[in-house]
Amino acid sequence: MQPPISFYGLTRTDLKDLLMTFRDFSPQGLNQVSGRIFTEVYQKGIRSAHVLGQVSAPVRQFLAEKLDFSLPLQCARHESSDGTTRLVFRLEDSSSIESVLIPMGEDADGTRRTTLCISSQVGCAMGCTFCLTARQGLKRHLNPAEIVSQVIAASRITPPGRIVFMGMGEPLHNRSAVFTACHILNEDFGLDYSRQSMTISTSGLIAGIEALAEEDCALLAVSINASEDITRSRIMPINRRHSLKPLMESIQAYQLKTRRWPLLEYVLLKGQNDTVEDARRLAGRVQGMKAKVNLIPFNEHHGSEFLRPSDETITLFQEELMRLNIPVTVRTSKGRDVSAACGQLASEERARDSASLL
Repeated sequence: MQPPISFYGLTRTDLKDLLMTFRDFSPQGLNQVSGRIFTEVYQKGIRSAHVLGQVSAPVRQFLAEKLDFSLPLQCARHESSDGTTRLVFRLEDSSSIESVLIPMGEDADGTRRTTLCISSQVGCAMGCTFCLTARQGLKRHLNPAEIVSQVIAASRITPPGRIVFMGMGEPLHNRSAVFTACHILNEDFGLDYSRQSMTISTSGLIAGIEALAEEDCALLAVSINASEDITRSRIMPINRRHSLKPLMESIQAYQLKTRRWPLLEYVLLKGQNDTVEDARRLAGRVQGMKAKVNLIPFNEHHGSEFLRPSDETITLFQEELMRLNIPVTVRTSKGRDVSAACGQLASEERARDSASLL
């Protein structure tokens, strides 16, 4: 007998296919029972096939034999002074990954808004020199269940309103699993996240951007981080394969096809890419595109050669983009005191785990 597979890696179509191996359901019956199961698990929090409501006993027994409803072990939880929560999860192979719950204020009715930043790989292969995760290299891809289960586990603390694939890993390097996870999260009988409430961030994999335009399962964010190729190639090795001109062309093609505004992320590094002239060059690349620029002051971490620019430098960069009519915001970094901010995800727990395996 094959070992059980994780329920959280199944789309509703996958679940229907599995059910049909047990019994020849009518189309209407198949829709009803699969919808009930998704609702029970994702909306009511059921974690055992044996207690699924409105499902016959034979079907419950079949699913109990075929499916695993367990979640990854949460081995650490770090609370920031600003309300950010960094979660460390232990996977079945003893690898560790991280997710971050980020408070985003309150709506007019007092409802708290929370964004969840999730991981798509153990480590990362892109080698960006300012990112702590990159030092680990790529250990492996996460499967769809390992991606979706981060959302389920984090929702036990605070149900997030938005999901961003900006944690450990390059999402479009693992795009098959990431796209499948997006479709599972999008299922209206399940967690019912809209495409507009999920964002996939990439360092600039052009084939992945083209695939996302076709899939249209989430919004796009691209880490630009330099206004010209020499600097970008130095801090982001991916630029040696996908330089700025073809990258910007692929982003524009994405926008034209999907009619969605991509987000252009720009990490500001002191003395590297933070001058007014850099801002002007960046504006020249963005003008004519329907895109927004998000400036991210560098979050310093131990061992990094880079520093955060001064507040004055950040303001001058932003004001120059605004003067040139480029939509721009500055990201307020949260969770820096617990290493949960952008570019800081590479847990001490995971480093110790890796050392113990050598």
